[in-house]
Amino acid sequence: MNVLFHLISVLLLTSTVAVACCLGPELNYYPKTEKIAQNPVFLLEYPGIKPLLKRCNDLYLIDQKGNITNLVVVEGYGKQNFENNKSYHDHDYQNRFVLLKPEKRLKRNTEVSIFIATSCIEDLNTKKRMNDFLQKTWIVKYKVDKIAPYFKSEVNGQYSSYGSGQNIQFNFKVDDNNTYWTTLPLYYPDKLKQKFVPQKELLIELTDLKGIKHIFPMLDGSFRFFNGMCYSNFALPNSFINNSMDFAFTAKLMDYSGNKSVESKSIRFRIVQRSAEKRVVRHADGVKHTIRELSLGGSSLRGPEELTIKNTIWKNVSRREITALFDVYMETIALDDSQKDD
Repeated sequence: MNVLFHLISVLLLTSTVAVACCLGPELNYYPKTEKIAQNPVFLLEYPGIKPLLKRCNDLYLIDQKGNITNLVVVEGYGKQNFENNKSYHDHDYQNRFVLLKPEKRLKRNTEVSIFIATSCIEDLNTKKRMNDFLQKTWIVKYKVDKIAPYFKSEVNGQYSSYGSGQNIQFNFKVDDNNTYWTTLPLYYPDKLKQKFVPQKELLIELTDLKGIKHIFPMLDGSFRFFNGMCYSNFALPNSFINNSMDFAFTAKLMDYSGNKSVESKSIRFRIVQRSAEKRVVRHADGVKHTIRELSLGGSSLRGPEELTIKNTIWKNVSRREITALFDVYMETIALDDSQKDD
């Protein structure tokens, strides 16, 4: 059973995260490395995890000798008011991630695990996921991380849609200075370890136009917004929208000691309804009316490669998929006065 649990975790880590979760939401944790610094932060992901932990009084790290270090929730991410959220399985993406940090520096060469009092959890499926997760251990190996990560390239992205969902993946080269890599259990055979190549771990902090901050895990300079029947971590539209919808974020990198990049990156994208247009003749008051209708089934007719909107060039990052509902454009270039069209 333990091998199966780790295998599912790796599958979720190295591929699109939606496959196994149809059996029930998995509790994901980061970092997945076995070794951490003395001043770590931990990211937990589960539907409704933030209000759930607010209800649980006991939350701490415990080492192999039974010594306890209290964990606190890092405030300022996602919704600040969730009293009306009664369901642990609410797919509100703002409550899906919670960042934890110990109240004091950990001792080196100790082995620690997270303790959460599952007696505060009523839902049996959630309690099982928590109990499985509480078996995870980390070794405190490194001194305090003091060097902030930084961006090494511009942001690029790709939009994909499937029968059960859609995702926008963002990529850029980064350097975290204190290289952390995902690790696999020692009992995994070499063939399996070769199949699941370790990936570099970081976090990314996104601040939207309303000033709300969001925190996401990032592997090898990549993270994704995903919206599907089994798994959702962001409120992407999954049906008809009125022409287009814009999203804009200021992004900072964060390592697993909580150090943030000095530099920020702008992530702006526009979702445009992909028109599967047809002409329909309707009769009203004895008069024929020819109108346009958009099919919700989407279209294989991809939109233009680029759009120029208010002196900004947006690049189409969508794939040509017959099930696609939308085209997604990313901001690439802002034209100055000398480049504007007459």
